Amino acid sequence: MNNYAIAISVANLAAITASGETNLLIEPHPCEFSESAEMVGYSGTGLPVEMGFPGAEWSWDVPLSAAEWKQLMDFTGSAAYAIVYIRTRTNQIQSGGEYQYKNYLCVMERPTGESVPPYRYENVQVKFSRLVEV
Repeated sequence: MNNYAIAISVANLAAITASGETNLLIEPHPCEFSESAEMVGYSGTGLPVEMGFPGAEWSWDVPLSAAEWKQLMDFTGSAAYAIVYIRTRTNQIQSGGEYQYKNYLCVMERPTGESVPPYRYENVQVKFSRLVEV
């Protein structure tokens, strides 16, 4: 079963997920997931209050090839962001001890990384914000 995917429509994401494959040339590792944007204070009873949407950040601990980098950049093009659908890890653990993965509509920021000769990209990261489960 694929764990990570990016698509431009919910139908495309559903097809990728149903296939059991991923559409990424190389899956990210590590992945960070936040349940909400930030803690904004405490309630009258002293309990923490969080506000905002979940977010995710994908990183690659191996260099990406020019083709792998282009695949990520194609989602945003020359824009600072794109509205996409993703499949990503959450912080929930399933009964077998594995992380749970879910599908979301979100904002994908333009990927960041360092261009290193010959045609590699290191320290690649992609941030996703305003995740809404689909």
